[in-house]
Amino acid sequence: MIISNFRTFPIQSYTVHFSIDRLVLGVDNIHYDVRLSPSFCTSAKSVVSRLMAKYSTVEEEPENNHSSDWIKERDQFKEFCRDVLFDAVNQAKLKSELDIDFLAQAAMAKMLLDEVRNQYRSLLERLKNNIRKSELAQRRNLSNIIRQKEEYNRIQKNKKTIFLSVGKELFIYFIEAQHGELKEIREVNFGPRAILPNDIFSNLLLFAENIHDDILMAEFYVLLGHRYEDLNSYRNLISLIKTLFGEIEGIQPAESQINEETPNTLLKEKKIFEAEPANREIDGLGSENEGRHHAHQGDPPLVELLARLPQRQRDEKDRQQPAD
Repeated sequence: MIISNFRTFPIQSYTVHFSIDRLVLGVDNIHYDVRLSPSFCTSAKSVVSRLMAKYSTVEEEPENNHSSDWIKERDQFKEFCRDVLFDAVNQAKLKSELDIDFLAQAAMAKMLLDEVRNQYRSLLERLKNNIRKSELAQRRNLSNIIRQKEEYNRIQKNKKTIFLSVGKELFIYFIEAQHGELKEIREVNFGPRAILPNDIFSNLLLFAENIHDDILMAEFYVLLGHRYEDLNSYRNLISLIKTLFGEIEGIQPAESQINEETPNTLLKEKKIFEAEPANREIDGLGSENEGRHHAHQGDPPLVELLARLPQRQRDEKDRQQPAD
């Protein structure tokens, strides 16, 4: 049943042609100089400010993200994105250099990510000023001060979640701005290689403050160890996936492609999973070694599930051999 399900799994690959090496460096001979439209920058700051208020749920911020003003502001932001990108495509066409378009997209993405971080710092600064004013007031409201400090601590605690939420919605608008006529013009002038996949700008790692954050990897990807002695390491998982793909395609992987330590490692991992309580959940807390081998109740661990596949392959061979 496992193999039949995997046979219908949509596995495909694509190549991204992204390069700006042909362009001339800026005045410092290190970075590339890009001048973005002031209208686009102003609109981006306003949209990010709205999204920051929405996902931080600060009481002092107006919650009118669903009003007609917000819809108008959002659509205006996408229109400014199109204007900048259209100008970049025209310059790329004029100079027969696709790298100009790629550089414009990268510069806009960097500006948006920087603005998210700037708006977050500004939000914290405003909350700190409010707390300071409340503490220095002649009539101090102790309950109000406590509430403001709790709100400040909550915003700090939810920093990663706020970054992810704001970044995801902001780049949805950025991706939508690149569809339609702009996409057609790129394909006509430069071919399919000029179209960057949406995955580049919707990748959650783009919005993360730390791409090695355990909570992020456990929630959206796969939590792997970074040390050689870790059981759930990147090296062992890649070896198991190669074996899995070999079974899907009916290809027997060469012995040299499989790590010699894999069988022993799998045996150790299986014993660990069987020995641990089944109701432990990944929460990203605890010591350095905790949270790496936790499993949700009732779900077979990923490594243990993949470990069963080579055994199934051996069982099929035994059944095919004639009995004595």
